[in-house]
Amino acid sequence: VDNSEILGGIDDDSVQTLDVLNGRWDFAQVRFFEVNWDDLSMGHLKLRTGWIGEIKLRRQTYVAELRGLMQALVRELGDLYAPDCQADLGDSKCKVALAPLTVTGTVTSVAVPVRAFYDSSRTEVAGWFTDGVLTWLTGDNAGRRIEVLSSSAGGGFDLFLHMIYPIQVGDTYSVYP
Repeated sequence: VDNSEILGGIDDDSVQTLDVLNGRWDFAQVRFFEVNWDDLSMGHLKLRTGWIGEIKLRRQTYVAELRGLMQALVRELGDLYAPDCQADLGDSKCKVALAPLTVTGTVTSVAVPVRAFYDSSRTEVAGWFTDGVLTWLTGDNAGRRIEVLSSSAGGGFDLFLHMIYPIQVGDTYSVYP
């Protein structure tokens, strides 16, 4: 597969650190071409087309993987059959309606500012939301989805990954098991 890397600088006008962390540039299409700068009416010569893959941040620079057109041939197509269910809860293969399972709540205290919090109004048993999906409705993380690593009785939530912004008391969320 024809892959290479692009090295670029972070600046406030075009590529910002938070944009990279939030996935704004994930899977962006990239086109390389040449032009005759002395006579632009000649058009352009296409050199390469591809997509951005993984992006790594390093201080004030980024390194983006450039995936070529042949990358699509490496992707697996079709369904895999196995004894375990291959669908994700609520997706088009599963067809379970998530609305009856989804609850909303508000953060009442924070244990680890970017990963763990409590909602004292929760009455579910320990582990009810473990491996579930939480979506932030308000606050700095609004719109972001994250998997729940574990949930405890009394409304404790430990998230699988750190949030970009600190979780704050008063932030609201929706979650399903």
